[in-house]
Amino acid sequence: MATPPPPPPITGEQRDGLKLITTLNKLGRPVLLDMYTRAARQEGKAEDMKLPEFLESKGFTKTQLKKSFNKDQLKILDADPSGKKYDISLLYLCITLLPGPAPGGQLDPLQEKLKAVKDFRNEVLHGELAVSPEDYKNKTEELRKLLKDVYSEGKDVFNIGQDEVDNRVKTIDEDINYIRDNLLDPEDITSYNIDIIEQSGKQELVELFGRRTNVNPVSFIAGTDFFLDIATVFTRIQVKEERGTAAQDIPYEDILKLAIDKGKRIILIEGVAGVGKTTILIKLLSDWKADKSTIQCLTNFLLLFHVEGRNQHIRSFSELVQSQMPDTAKKCRGDDMIKCVQHFKVLVLVDGLDELNTASKALVQDVLCNYNFTVVCTTRPERVDDFYKTLPPHLEAVHLRLVGIPAESRATCAKKYHNQLKKAGKSTQSTRELVEYLESVSRHLQEYLRLPMNLVFLTLIWAEDPSNVKNMTTATQLYNKVKDMTTEKLVKRLIDKPDTVISASSVKRKVEKIFKVMCRESLVSLKYDSLNVSEEMTDNLEQTCRGVNILLEEVIGAFLITSNTYALCVGVKSCFSFPHKGVQDFYSALHIRDSLQGDRPNMSQGPRTIREVLQELHKDDPSSLTLTKYQNVLVHLTGILYVDGGGEVKEDKAEELVRLLHSSGMTDKRQWEDLINDVKCDATLCKYVAKHIPHLVTGDITVTDSSVSVYTTLLPLGQPDNITVRIGGDPDNIPHMVDLMKVVAACNNCAVHIHMHHHFRHPDTCSPSLDSALQDVFKR
Repeated sequence: MATPPPPPPITGEQRDGLKLITTLNKLGRPVLLDMYTRAARQEGKAEDMKLPEFLESKGFTKTQLKKSFNKDQLKILDADPSGKKYDISLLYLCITLLPGPAPGGQLDPLQEKLKAVKDFRNEVLHGELAVSPEDYKNKTEELRKLLKDVYSEGKDVFNIGQDEVDNRVKTIDEDINYIRDNLLDPEDITSYNIDIIEQSGKQELVELFGRRTNVNPVSFIAGTDFFLDIATVFTRIQVKEERGTAAQDIPYEDILKLAIDKGKRIILIEGVAGVGKTTILIKLLSDWKADKSTIQCLTNFLLLFHVEGRNQHIRSFSELVQSQMPDTAKKCRGDDMIKCVQHFKVLVLVDGLDELNTASKALVQDVLCNYNFTVVCTTRPERVDDFYKTLPPHLEAVHLRLVGIPAESRATCAKKYHNQLKKAGKSTQSTRELVEYLESVSRHLQEYLRLPMNLVFLTLIWAEDPSNVKNMTTATQLYNKVKDMTTEKLVKRLIDKPDTVISASSVKRKVEKIFKVMCRESLVSLKYDSLNVSEEMTDNLEQTCRGVNILLEEVIGAFLITSNTYALCVGVKSCFSFPHKGVQDFYSALHIRDSLQGDRPNMSQGPRTIREVLQELHKDDPSSLTLTKYQNVLVHLTGILYVDGGGEVKEDKAEELVRLLHSSGMTDKRQWEDLINDVKCDATLCKYVAKHIPHLVTGDITVTDSSVSVYTTLLPLGQPDNITVRIGGDPDNIPHMVDLMKVVAACNNCAVHIHMHHHFRHPDTCSPSLDSALQDVFKR
């Protein structure tokens, strides 16, 4: 990478602006500090007593204090009873809150002068840095008069002797003249930059994240006018800390504290598509913006920056700062600003290591290697190893895994989301009935709903027609219904257009043709690790739309969303993207399914394989084919082929899918259990899972409520050393529970541990059939 050019020299007008700010820092702040110290002493405040404690002793309530000071100010007040670290604004606020020293409001004229100094400071600090020579002269003299006026009014209020007043006024004159007539010290420039970043820069970030915390991940279904504040719908997500082969639950509120306590500054959060990785980062953004302390240690960070892995325009931390604090950047030189940012505690959120491109990869490496910031990264499980390969050797990461929304919280999450849909006029259905439905469905049948994205999809389907939710038990059924909803909405919109003259069936065929192209292009985008839609893909879609006489704009709104990214050269730049990586993966899987059904040039070669479809995609560069990026596509494809096969996965495809998924790096037991559940424990697939993924059927095996059916099918195919059955719910409500006990009873040469928590609490509720099966286990 070429060495960037040095920053341009400071102009004369910028230097004058810095001199003015330096005068405020070196003279204005000490003057207000002097007034505060005298007022506090006169009111009886001890020098080492914290101001909030003193104000409480004067009758202030804690609520009044919280209304008077923000959290940052309260931290400063707590750390410095003397006031020496307070800025001009805080000093002025403290003086106004101190009770008046005498009846009749003798401080009022003084407060007026102090307020004028504070207002002068705010106007200078938040205005343009450069000032003309004439403005500099006028403003300097204005400030000189304001500071002298403070002592003129304060003299009688605090009984300051005339000699002391004269000496302080003389010092003001001498110091203002010195700053006016001499060059700035480097530390003066640094002091200015630190001040402007702390005030103006943080406010810019707060305003930026105010927009980013209004989310709508499903605008292609719910509409582009439906946005939610993350605070209204966020529901607790289960988090585990990965410790080698073990994992331990931790509250999501402790994700930052955990790393800080361990002396680490890198936090890696892994999770499958739709589990809430982006959601938890937006929660961090939202709480930081609102100065909430729900997530412990979050309020310790004065600055927070947000990196989106898909952004193709930001290549370095310097560019990131300029893009997220553009107005502040205009008042500072680039190198100076970055040095001063490092003066503060900084938190960097990186959303989507699995979506990195050339630019964002360089940005992440810059942040990790060259700065001492706390960094929180999210990625899919298949990209975890890639992250550790690029992590500098001197750094260690706290490794967390998102499990999803706990079973007991899913109805609450759906209730929050559906209430917002009703509030926006997007649903007329009953929220109460939705909650009752979710609470009535056995936990093992709603395991796919632990993923927040799936729960949002189900809620949207409910809002459309609750009958469509009945008998829905797999993620594939869910995504298929979402696909049907999007295409049906587009068909209806086109049919209802006044100028539509063709039949509904003709419109539907045209939409199906366009959707097939959309699926093909989603796989092509995935090839390039991009969630964004390229210009070439847009052209292909437009050509297809033109061929069937449908406007591209109609199609874009049905299947894609508009994303805004910031490019330094052009500012905010809009592009089309897929609404979610999981949706893009599903579309890609549909295209592979269609490709498998296509004709081959030589039918004597037998049916087309999945690997051949991927190899065809990468024929321009065969070495670029890595199965890792297609892992979730293959998961979706497994479910699709199961549905297409009438409730079974064909022999040849079952083995190939298992082999490809294994080669893609899918090793986590939970992922394999989810996959098997999604195909209703298909016997053929399970046979090949046992053959090619032996750690699922050997060694130590733990069976929980949601995996009873899985291991009822898998255990006869393996040779476990130890089986632990840990059931939290009522076993009589879990299908195949008796069958599992029969399978466990038949397992020889292995230890068996059974924990029935429901039966422990309710010992008289065991059914005769389960009791009989348990007796067989105990007789082993």
